[in-house]
Amino acid sequence: NARSGGIPPVYRDFARFARIMRAPIWLRPEAALGFMIEGPLLEWHGNRIIPQPRGRVKSNDNVYRVRRGVPVCYTFDSLKELSAGEIMSVVVVIGGQWGDEGKGKVIDLLAEKADYVVRFSGGNNAGHTVVNDYGQFRLHLVPSGIFNPGTACIIGNGVAVDPASLIEEMDVLEKGGVSVQRLYISDRAHVIMPYHLLQDGLEEACRGTGALGTTRKGVGPAFSDKASRTGVRMVDLLDSNSLRERLAIVLEFKNRLLKGVYGASPLDLELVCEEYYKYGQRLVPHIRDTIAL
Repeated sequence: NARSGGIPPVYRDFARFARIMRAPIWLRPEAALGFMIEGPLLEWHGNRIIPQPRGRVKSNDNVYRVRRGVPVCYTFDSLKELSAGEIMSVVVVIGGQWGDEGKGKVIDLLAEKADYVVRFSGGNNAGHTVVNDYGQFRLHLVPSGIFNPGTACIIGNGVAVDPASLIEEMDVLEKGGVSVQRLYISDRAHVIMPYHLLQDGLEEACRGTGALGTTRKGVGPAFSDKASRTGVRMVDLLDSNSLRERLAIVLEFKNRLLKGVYGASPLDLELVCEEYYKYGQRLVPHIRDTIAL
């Protein structure tokens, strides 16, 4: 909370904060913030952030610490030591550099001491590459805690799920000897539908030189439908009649959009229902009310 605990005003500007930090964040229960950085340590002095020489933090006593609520700085080297102790009830790993910070590797390590690893947002438009004793895996939806036998992995309700991509990912893991029995998917998570994929690509093409550069995975359109209350959720895939009723309304509008605005071919209701109901049947052992977990 930027209004309490003496957090300097500079941290209220997260964009500037992210550029300075260039690493994941730890949120600690005692309301202090910890920064894991591969580069120099950062210490707060008055109204300036001063880089300190990079070094291994051997204990909490050696961490640059100021009063309660003001940032506490760690080096990336201290991660193993910190993860070995019972110092946190909840650890939040957030990338502040638009991806490629090493979040997946961090989570894979932290999962050794975690009961749950939760993916709370995003979609399969990005991913983590994890290398461990099982081999090398590129994960896009499955939390990288899946490699720890004692950890339950949750795809939360804030995630946009492409079921085809998820099933492919699960198959690769199982082929590599990794069990996915501890993978749970929120029944409230929204589904990336085939018209989302089409819409994402067509919108990008229409932008021409002003294209956003999306991965065309349909994540943006899926979140737009979520906000407009026209999305399909994972629970809808479990009942063919419910799915058909839901899609009959949504697909009528989407087909008008695809054909009238973009000049694309409309989608067939029955084919879409059949395909996505099959996905639901494959994933039904994993879909549940994750809030209850």
